[in-house]
Amino acid sequence: MHLNPDHFLQTESGRVLTPQRNRAAWTRCHAALETALGAARPPSAIYLLIGPQGSGKSTWVRAHGQAESPDAVFFDAILVKRSERAEVLARVKPFGVAAIAVWLRTPLATCLARNARRPADEVVSEQAIRNVFAALEPPSLSEGFDRIIEIACDTGAPTARACPEAMLSTDLDLSFHLTSPADVDALVAVRIDAMRESLERIGRFDPLRARERFLSGFEPGHTRHIVVAGQRVGFFVVKPREDHLLLDHLYVVPAWQGRGIGAAVLRAVFDEADALGAPVRVGALKHSASNRFYLRHGFRLVKTGEYDNYYVRGAR
Repeated sequence: MHLNPDHFLQTESGRVLTPQRNRAAWTRCHAALETALGAARPPSAIYLLIGPQGSGKSTWVRAHGQAESPDAVFFDAILVKRSERAEVLARVKPFGVAAIAVWLRTPLATCLARNARRPADEVVSEQAIRNVFAALEPPSLSEGFDRIIEIACDTGAPTARACPEAMLSTDLDLSFHLTSPADVDALVAVRIDAMRESLERIGRFDPLRARERFLSGFEPGHTRHIVVAGQRVGFFVVKPREDHLLLDHLYVVPAWQGRGIGAAVLRAVFDEADALGAPVRVGALKHSASNRFYLRHGFRLVKTGEYDNYYVRGAR
């Protein structure tokens, strides 16, 4: 089911928008969502599409909705603010249905170009799109989402070649899934695979020791698989501390490194930290490439140990 307030603005002569009709459209959209949730066979999941006008939300639903989950509900609206999403999530939570965010990270120039190509009755003012783009608050698992699919198109170019209308998710179809105790062997394997080269370089590669160290601090509730296009490619661990968030592990398997996945994970961690007004702390093995990675993303070195460097990103 594809729900969009704009669908309720359509008339025989095209889309007609007034403040009163817009309020009524949202009311009907929420009512349709509650009807679907209360059905004898409720949907398998609710997908909340997040992004400004022209970001590709409806296009994504048409291109990928059936493959993603044919019996799900796709709530396709701007939903750029946490308060807007909270209203929808509050309706979903009592039914125990999974809530999944689909965040379209489309450049402003692309949104504006697409909007200009729309039928006359569907064109939104440029200033309205700029306002929505500026107001966007990135989705976070802390809001109550079970997964976040981040669809990136970072070129900034509005051409079809640079950012295909129907192929947005091929750039980065990213989601995070909580782990379970049964995942421990797979997680250890990822850790060993990701760290092997750095540890061998300093003569400290020991698979048994790597396993024991990971098991000693493993907490499934704070550990998330990194999934790209349905494939597990790594994991990360964020543990809340009294005055900060600890990024305890972040591993991407070598075959998937260098594709922006680690940076996307950091954006999600930063979003959680910023919502709490908390700093983020992380450690990195000395002489590993991860030191440059964390410095490049705003961390600063605060302490050096025998084998590790320790970094902090201040509260925002």
